[in-house]
Amino acid sequence: MRTKILVIGSLNMDLVVVASRHPQIGETILGKSFNINPGGKGANQAIALARLGASVQIIGCLGEDSFGHTLRENLLQNGVDCSLLKTNNKTSSGTALITVDQTGRNTIIVVPGANYDLLPNDIESLEKEIASVRLVILQMEIPLETVWTSIRIAKKHSVPVLLNPSPANPIPDEYLDGLDYLVLNESELSSITSLPASTIPEIKKASKILSAKGVKCVILTRGEQGCFCMDHKKEYHLPSHRVRAVDTTAAGDAFIGGFARTLIPGQDIRNALKNGAAAGAFAVTIAGAQTSLPTSQDLEDFIKLTNKKEEVLSRS
Repeated sequence: MRTKILVIGSLNMDLVVVASRHPQIGETILGKSFNINPGGKGANQAIALARLGASVQIIGCLGEDSFGHTLRENLLQNGVDCSLLKTNNKTSSGTALITVDQTGRNTIIVVPGANYDLLPNDIESLEKEIASVRLVILQMEIPLETVWTSIRIAKKHSVPVLLNPSPANPIPDEYLDGLDYLVLNESELSSITSLPASTIPEIKKASKILSAKGVKCVILTRGEQGCFCMDHKKEYHLPSHRVRAVDTTAAGDAFIGGFARTLIPGQDIRNALKNGAAAGAFAVTIAGAQTSLPTSQDLEDFIKLTNKKEEVLSRS
């Protein structure tokens, strides 16, 4: 029985500035704090899964530098299998420059570095490993040809694929056709379909286009408005948990961890969506990327607490 989840993606060191607001073009403002934290969507999602008790392996590329050593050690300490990580001594490790304002909203500039040295031939050489897992998770902070090669090989061996198209880029129809799970936010849905995606009618229209192109399940994370899911059988609308947002960095990665950890392909995904939504809500209450990712005990306690609060509010 396949038990391992394979994450193929980026590993970055996050350089995080907290300020009262985001600066305007050409403006200099004073920040409130600065931190250096391990990040990258691939690493975030791998750690999100591992903290929730999943068996996780990651494929990616690091530079032979201090950031690279720290990123690898951090993954190992969180229980992620790093035996398939590649190292390039001619390129720096990936970095992300993040600004967070007082409302928790963020802007991010990613410098890929060694992440762009994970090439299609690296994936082809690991076909046996890919064929042995129960789910492949991908994002778009590595070369797109590497993403497409990963999807092609997973499909060849009937391994389900979850694609998180961040940062948003055009996706060739051949890779949408048969894609098992597409998890994205409103701006990514709008970018990929070239349609507005702010209201439920707009979201449904854009999601139907992706469904018509062969995506089996479209999942939209909507922050404080919850999440929306459309597959070939039904639609799901899940409300958000009522929390005070401190930092939205990695909320989407937390959602994917909670969702994929609980997911049983071929069965009703409502429980997986609920766990994903809870993990994402938990993450926004804590500053940082990986520092905000819940353990299984964190998630269990959070769900109990928020359920109690919502019961009280509904009675008042």
